[in-house]
Amino acid sequence: MVTMGGSNFYTLLFRSNVPDADFYFFISRDEALAPTLHMRSWIWVLCAIFALAIGLYSWYAYVRVQKPVSSLLDGFKRLESGQVDFQIEENTSSEFAALTQGFNNTLKRLEVTIAQLYEQRILAQEAELKHLQAQINPHFLYTNFYILDNMLLMEDYEIASSFCKLLGDYFKYVTKSNQITARLSEEFQHAETYVGLQKMRHGNRLTFTFPSEQDIAS
Repeated sequence: MVTMGGSNFYTLLFRSNVPDADFYFFISRDEALAPTLHMRSWIWVLCAIFALAIGLYSWYAYVRVQKPVSSLLDGFKRLESGQVDFQIEENTSSEFAALTQGFNNTLKRLEVTIAQLYEQRILAQEAELKHLQAQINPHFLYTNFYILDNMLLMEDYEIASSFCKLLGDYFKYVTKSNQITARLSEEFQHAETYVGLQKMRHGNRLTFTFPSEQDIAS
């Protein structure tokens, strides 16, 4: 390409059979590329259309595929960590709506099942505890009756009176109701009653110290 008069020209060289003679042709660059200008405009238009189509398809794929899949994967991760009290947001216009609804329904059933298993476990523990109490209480009662009999035979009436009161308080608490929970102060007092009975049975062989109620509350 050469520049002449401020314009660009393509140079074409043809070798001639005539000795020392060559032919040069100069074609203006603008005239040479004029037929392609219209085509280049269409190429830019097509590129813009392709770019817009790719953008729209990417948005569609994100909304319809990537976002629901990400939500499901996040749900499985939360479920794997032990969480069941959540729901995935459903998109009714998505092809994954049925899958999402199925996952949420599974979570609900799983939560109900866990609650039922927990309740059954609590009931089983309560039944076992009541069974143990039914076995321990008679033996405990009979043993203390024998101890009380010895106190009366030894004419330790004051000690026997205190022993009877502690024994009555003990069985009054364990047989008062079938409630599962109790106040901490009541449990604390019951523990003192039980240890008091053991202290009267074993004498100086048993020592104990209870914290104050303020220390327990703190």
